Amino acid sequence: MNDIDKKIFNRTFVASLATMFVYAASVFILPVSLENIRKDLSLNLTQGGIFGFLSSIAQFIIMVSSCFISAHFGKIKTLRFSLLIVSLAFIIFSFVNNYIIALLVYIFFGLGSGVLEALLTPFVQDLYPDDKGQKQNLLHSFWPLGSITSFILAGFLLSNEISWRYIFLGYAIVIAFVIFLYPSSKKISLPLSSTSLMHIKEILTEPIFYLLGFALFLAGGAEIAFGFWLPTLVQIHFGGSPFFGGVAAALFSLGMFIGRVTVSNIAKHISLYKIMIISAIFSLIFSITFVVFESIVIMYIFTFIMGLSIACQWPSLQTFAVDIIKKDATLIMVFLSCFGIPGSSSATLILGVLGDKYGLKNAFYIIPVYLLLFLILLIIAGIIIKKGKLKYSKL
Repeated sequence: MNDIDKKIFNRTFVASLATMFVYAASVFILPVSLENIRKDLSLNLTQGGIFGFLSSIAQFIIMVSSCFISAHFGKIKTLRFSLLIVSLAFIIFSFVNNYIIALLVYIFFGLGSGVLEALLTPFVQDLYPDDKGQKQNLLHSFWPLGSITSFILAGFLLSNEISWRYIFLGYAIVIAFVIFLYPSSKKISLPLSSTSLMHIKEILTEPIFYLLGFALFLAGGAEIAFGFWLPTLVQIHFGGSPFFGGVAAALFSLGMFIGRVTVSNIAKHISLYKIMIISAIFSLIFSITFVVFESIVIMYIFTFIMGLSIACQWPSLQTFAVDIIKKDATLIMVFLSCFGIPGSSSATLILGVLGDKYGLKNAFYIIPVYLLLFLILLIIAGIIIKKGKLKYSKL
């Protein structure tokens, strides 16, 4: 690879990091603004949770077809167009005054973000096909960075009586800017994803795929539901301002950032399976501890530790699945995300419904339930891989 090719690849990787950053920022602008939006549109907790649920359903639908879209147009063009959709959705959302219209617009956002969710991870896998978790965890470390920005910046602006509508509009402009960071698809050669029925059948007939898929369903549910409802918990249960709600969620995201960067550096020395087992055990312990304490200071501390311990699960599980199944990486990662997104949406909605019925803090007990089941599935997967036909030397 000559110097020009290296510069283009580096620029493309930087663009993917920026995309992950603004994608995360766009996802978490709603949670930190939710209490203000609920008051503005007169919504209850369940109706607030439906925002995340319906957008995730839209994500799930579009993710399945994203493989075929990117195979035809290429990943760079598809990612650019998806960023444009997200930007337009935010512009329209900043003007809505009706709950039903707001839901419809947020579904539109879900379509754009679903493609980003589906393609970013395999896109980096295309750039670095020999990656063993380092580049993927670095990519996904920009997810918590984006969410930290949303939580702190939006929380600060909301606490200073800046309307959530102006915040959504500002984010739309930043997202549109990222479109121009990508080089022309003509300047970089990347492998095309396979969309043949034979390759799809090879993946969907692997029993271990479904086990890892349901594991991602649970890991995604625990991570996203925790981050989604955390700012609202601080405002409702502890009487904090939007800024202090944002601080709590930012601490969770900071923990995730540090956790993913750390795993990015140690993945070459320790197997991803061992890392995920350790992560599952510690995140389970801290998720239970988080719910028990009533002090907001202690809650802040355990929120950070929770982010640190849960950080690696999503990206590591996807990379691990590619190493285990050894089929088309894009198809595997997209299909796995089709488990993770419903897990995220269901947990978010369930937590909101339970919050209306039993109180939001008590509803957070759903998080350790998801993490316990995640740990059990990981252990079962390890047993199957060791004793079955699948061989994985680093397990």
